[in-house]
Amino acid sequence: MKYFIIVTWVMILCSCQNEANKKDDRKNEHQVTTSCYVSAFNQDTVWLQLKDSNNVLTGILNYLPYEKDGQIGTLYNIKRSGDTLFAMYQSTQEGQESFCEMAMLQKNNSYILTNDMWGTSNYTYDSSYTHGKFVDKNKITFKGDTLTATNCK
Repeated sequence: MKYFIIVTWVMILCSCQNEANKKDDRKNEHQVTTSCYVSAFNQDTVWLQLKDSNNVLTGILNYLPYEKDGQIGTLYNIKRSGDTLFAMYQSTQEGQESFCEMAMLQKNNSYILTNDMWGTSNYTYDSSYTHGKFVDKNKITFKGDTLTATNCK
């Protein structure tokens, strides 16, 4: 009888411990952190939101020039290489959808965007200007907007 009681208590304790571990695992499964960055100059705004869900990054990048058509898009396939993020940028501007490689350099609590995609020799487009990519990722320049950390709204 003693052995039966001891075995029963051990089984109960083990099952409780396993359930506690499962709850901890479930809590860790869905950790999402969101960070936002903004650049505003002469009423033009660039807004970036990055979401990290279990080390999978996704994002939103919007170019919102004052009194002009904006470029609204999402970042996907984001990869970090040192202090640089590389991503595909799927965006829409004036009803035209495009898919372009994008890069941004993290510096302290901000990101500096590349502007290579705006007509430099290090960036190439297909004939319809809807798909773009870097010619040489080692020659990317980061002279675009600097986006500083802000509260996500």
